[in-house]
Amino acid sequence: MRSRGLSLNEQIILGGLVRHPTLNDRELAEALDFKLSTFTAVKNRLRTQGKYINARVPLWGAMGCEIMVCSTFHFDPLEPRMVGQMPKVQERMDFPEFIYVVSESVHGFSIGMARRYTDIANQIQHLEHSHAVSGSLPGGEYRHDLYPIQLTRFHLYFDFEPVFREVLAPEALDALDTGAGKLGKRGVRASYHPNIDASGSNPLDSLTEKEKSILRGLIEMPDLPYNHVASKLGVSRQTIGRLSKEFESRGLFRTARFPDIKCLGAEILGLFEARLDPGKDLKKREELCRGIADSQPGFVLAQSGTQLMGLFLFKNFDACQRMRSMASMMDRKHGVFQGEPSMTLFSIPNTFIFIHHRYVPLVSMILESR
Repeated sequence: MRSRGLSLNEQIILGGLVRHPTLNDRELAEALDFKLSTFTAVKNRLRTQGKYINARVPLWGAMGCEIMVCSTFHFDPLEPRMVGQMPKVQERMDFPEFIYVVSESVHGFSIGMARRYTDIANQIQHLEHSHAVSGSLPGGEYRHDLYPIQLTRFHLYFDFEPVFREVLAPEALDALDTGAGKLGKRGVRASYHPNIDASGSNPLDSLTEKEKSILRGLIEMPDLPYNHVASKLGVSRQTIGRLSKEFESRGLFRTARFPDIKCLGAEILGLFEARLDPGKDLKKREELCRGIADSQPGFVLAQSGTQLMGLFLFKNFDACQRMRSMASMMDRKHGVFQGEPSMTLFSIPNTFIFIHHRYVPLVSMILESR
């Protein structure tokens, strides 16, 4: 299967950029066997066309967050009052806690983080009340699932490697694997799991006000080189470089690149949700979830003690059905699902990501509270 509209060189370079976000252009070009000028030209074209974004991903556990919330909303497509209401639905979800929000014509979902249960509970209550009063979600429903960050196993967290294995050309995958071999330890893929390095004392407690300002600025301006960030914040480039490395080593954020899901050649985004039987052995629950993560083209898969949610990209409906069949077959072996899992499908060409890895509002709120 060929990624939509991407040449072989673009697939290789996009894959390298996402896999190895901390390497500079020269290092990646050498590893992937490109001339630096060719690599830079393709990279710039991909960035200009919006095929990927740069990000510095907060590790939310280290930021003091306790809860991840996954919310879904559905409404009756035959409800005439829903005509023209989607912008209002999106507007009312514009809270700092929501970092990733996706919608289609009849449903949507969001991923959010919160410092305390009370924070997200208040936002949910306000959200549902505003929709009820305005009538902007007639004939519809919300559901919210809470995942305690330190008690949740993140098998995948915006890790696109399983998706690449499904959508990139075999030649592109071979080139990426060869490049990773050349890089050695530098070729290890980054991980952005929210609960990484989050044990012990909170690393924010020791930051000065100036360091907090720089931390916020680095997360806010991932596209800018250090000298531009330094100029905007009124400090030296050396200070920005030193603190960026320090913040990353202390587990406050990770440097990342994320691909645009619309350029990867998949037709369907699937939101998979299941209830897990708490009476079953925890090892069996983890084995089933790990099996799904290892065998399917997902990029998010979070498992708490009693629930599971995942985001998957499928090239067509048959691939989606095969994933459902595989999950059912694995459950017959492990017997951990309570009831039938659900799969909400989104047509990728008609799907809009209207909050896309937006971190600054929540980070600002966290830093101002400390």
